[in-house]
Amino acid sequence: RLSEVKKSLDKVPSFDDLQIKTKGGLFRSETIEMPARDFENIKVLAQGSESLREENKLYKSHNLDLMGENANLKQQLAIVEKDREKFKRERDELRKDNQKLSKKLGRTELLLNTIHELYKRAGEKHRYVFENLMGRAKQGINKVLDPFKGDELFSKKDLSKYEKQGFDQAIRDSGGIVRNSSKDTDNEKDIGPEM
Repeated sequence: RLSEVKKSLDKVPSFDDLQIKTKGGLFRSETIEMPARDFENIKVLAQGSESLREENKLYKSHNLDLMGENANLKQQLAIVEKDREKFKRERDELRKDNQKLSKKLGRTELLLNTIHELYKRAGEKHRYVFENLMGRAKQGINKVLDPFKGDELFSKKDLSKYEKQGFDQAIRDSGGIVRNSSKDTDNEKDIGPEM
């Protein structure tokens, strides 16, 4: 309907082009005389004006809705930006923690390699002490790494007899149980420390 009104408004001449004459005077009220065609044009202009007023109300209402939506989106964007910054800081902290843990793991591996070398050089007489110490160290490493890795670095089934004794003693000393530790079996051979 609005598009039809707009089309008819395009055909109507401007208000200044209308031929209007006034009649009347002192004793009689003043009246306006115009051609019927011009009167019809004024009616079309009035209808068009009303339609445009209604359309303007709709646009204002729609504009208010869009302004509200825009304000809501700005709030959401501010929250997302805040979260993004928070996650960025957390990511950076996790990277730092990861670097620290990597350094600790590297030092632990170096320590185990050093112990292994000392073990190789030690005589049979000191074998029990070294293997027991290795078992304690391996249990300690499992205890530290287990929450991060979700599994053990050193499985109890791969330890020598004396390493298992040190491993079990370390568990008893800490009062805890290490997840996924394989149970000791009587049929296992004394195979020496595994790295």
